[in-house]
Amino acid sequence: MINDCEKICPVCGYDNLDEGPFTKYGYPTYEICPCCGYEFGYHDESAGLSYANYREKWIASGFHWRDKDEEPNNWDRLMMEKQLSNVKLSKAKSRYVAHFK
Repeated sequence: MINDCEKICPVCGYDNLDEGPFTKYGYPTYEICPCCGYEFGYHDESAGLSYANYREKWIASGFHWRDKDEEPNNWDRLMMEKQLSNVKLSKAKSRYVAHFK
């Protein structure tokens, strides 16, 4: 069983992930956040995007929900900023892997 802090997306602060970003053994769950769309184990380890970098891109592109069925009514910047305050509660540590070209 995972606790509530482990169900918080460390990118956007969404607080109801089905699974935490990583298993108790440290393996990525490949959970995709329905809000920002970050996939744990792909965007960090394969695509080389840190939580902060992906967050900046998500906000700059309009902070749209990936899963429109989960999107709250009247989603706006104020709601997004309130949700982002949950990020500090997340226990997930970024596993960002730099990609050199």
